[in-house]
Amino acid sequence: MNSKIWIRTVLVSLPIILLAACSSTPRVEPRPTVITKETGTTTESLIVSASRAADPLRSKLYLQAAQMFGIDNPQRTNSLLGMVNISSLTNQELGDYLLLQAHLRISSDTPGEARDWLNSLNRATLRPAQQQIYDTLQATLSDLEGDHREAIIHWGNAIDTQINNIPEELYINLWYSMLQENSEDLKALLSQTRNNSLIPWLELAIIYRSPEELATQLKQLDEWQRRWVGSPAFLNQPKAITTLQTTPAYQPQSIALLLPLSGPQATAGAAVRDGFMAGFYQSFKGNTQASPQNVLVYDTNDTDTSQLAQQAQNDGAELIIGPLGRSAAQNSLENSSITVPQLILNQVPELPKQISHPVYQFGLASENEARQAAERAWLDGYRQPVLITPDNSWGNRVATTFSETWKELGGEVLDQQTFSGKGDFNPSVSKALLVSSSIKRANSLTRVLGKRLDFTPRRREDIDMIFIAGNPSQGRQLKPALDFYFAYNLPTYTVSSMYSGEIDQIQDRDLNEVRIPLMPWLADKSTPLKAEIEKTWSNSSGSLAPLYALGADAWRIYPRLEQLSRSQGAQMFGATGILTIDSNREVERELRWQYFRNGRPVPLTRERSMSPNLENVLENEGS
Repeated sequence: MNSKIWIRTVLVSLPIILLAACSSTPRVEPRPTVITKETGTTTESLIVSASRAADPLRSKLYLQAAQMFGIDNPQRTNSLLGMVNISSLTNQELGDYLLLQAHLRISSDTPGEARDWLNSLNRATLRPAQQQIYDTLQATLSDLEGDHREAIIHWGNAIDTQINNIPEELYINLWYSMLQENSEDLKALLSQTRNNSLIPWLELAIIYRSPEELATQLKQLDEWQRRWVGSPAFLNQPKAITTLQTTPAYQPQSIALLLPLSGPQATAGAAVRDGFMAGFYQSFKGNTQASPQNVLVYDTNDTDTSQLAQQAQNDGAELIIGPLGRSAAQNSLENSSITVPQLILNQVPELPKQISHPVYQFGLASENEARQAAERAWLDGYRQPVLITPDNSWGNRVATTFSETWKELGGEVLDQQTFSGKGDFNPSVSKALLVSSSIKRANSLTRVLGKRLDFTPRRREDIDMIFIAGNPSQGRQLKPALDFYFAYNLPTYTVSSMYSGEIDQIQDRDLNEVRIPLMPWLADKSTPLKAEIEKTWSNSSGSLAPLYALGADAWRIYPRLEQLSRSQGAQMFGATGILTIDSNREVERELRWQYFRNGRPVPLTRERSMSPNLENVLENEGS
């Protein structure tokens, strides 16, 4: 299950855990058969007693029964809450009533209504147990809306309580929220917070998210643990932290880079090499005790990469990084007899069966981004997509990945159209939206009736989102075509290839409202390494930027390969995304969702995701 979808499930269900912990009432099933641990009272007996009682007891009993049903049976819970006369409730009972109403709205995906219920509460007047539920609901709403800074504050309030035995899920969700914020924002929050319970967690997240070398990061973690020994944060450290500290780093003395440094792919290979070496040299700045590895560089152009990998091992390489191209990577694995670990900078369809050495795959494949686009659109609540992609092998792979992911999620793609890019954008879009069919029907009627009709073409009405793919030039023609054919109010998702890598507010005005996943190298503020690369290589921005980022991440990730692959929750916050390694040793990248506003990508919040009918903001919002 996608991590975002999983965490959403945890967020929505977490208040149940708190309610159960506070009331000592077990979680109920949809059928009314639950008996409380304390009194043996069933929900049905409470309802019967309530029907025979007068207020205020009547309303109190109905409220208790509603709390026992909770969000597992929202229809029954809402019915019982409708029988409660809130004017007869005590302050404590009113707090329980309003909290349950808010929780029901979160579970039914109506966050605005949930916020209204919470805003009717005064936190200061609530009991500690109610305050914790209130903070948890506020944090859950903020996370679901993409406002992770506010979520961190509320999770921090939830753990800063007089209640003993704080549920582990609170710490898990606090950690999740902190990992969604960039380091600069976490540092700003750390300097501002007065919540002493939150301070060690913020410090830990800043260390974990740091782009520092592994040795420096481990040293900082050791200092943190000595500083906060015995604290709740120390006692509830995420598993990823302990794995990072206990799994030995891989430290080869000699590394081989297999990259195309001549021929048609020379520019791409040089960008990866320079990104890698920039990371290499930066790691020794201010670290005079470090012993540099030997880096061997091999040109893969017009060579048998399998033999080249063997030569690299014979030359003393203890780790091979590359090749870069998909066919070159596949070739390097066929008939391979090397024994040292290999990190290929692409993804191959299937590893040869005879492979005996550890092979990790780390690439920038658009197929992975198409999968994330499908998952994000599904999470945003859309169910009826149409796909428009290039008529080539790349476009087919991207479209297939989106469609397969959509099917796995439980949906069905309504239609898929392709374009050649040779002046056929409008016909492809018109066909996808069935506008051309609308025009054909009108023409047929005109011929039958013998006179021209007063006719306005229409698009199909069963679509609720569109997925497009292509390069920046194609995107700048596709989106205006979608707008022209009446799809201006449909959310449009794409992959990162549609962004040039450079801010161009004039040309990219045509991409306004398009939702796009971008790597942190393109979406976040500059880092010292990125600034150094852009200063040294003038071509390191634009279309080559992702390849420089790939090289930089290849340098940072290789010591952590074993650590990341051994722990399911372990992450590296890289230039190309939040990096994890699955059971097949494939590096997965989680990107940052943005959307074009005034011709430039800006963060896509949950609130924005759920508002597809917003007018084009070009004239209405500042840049």
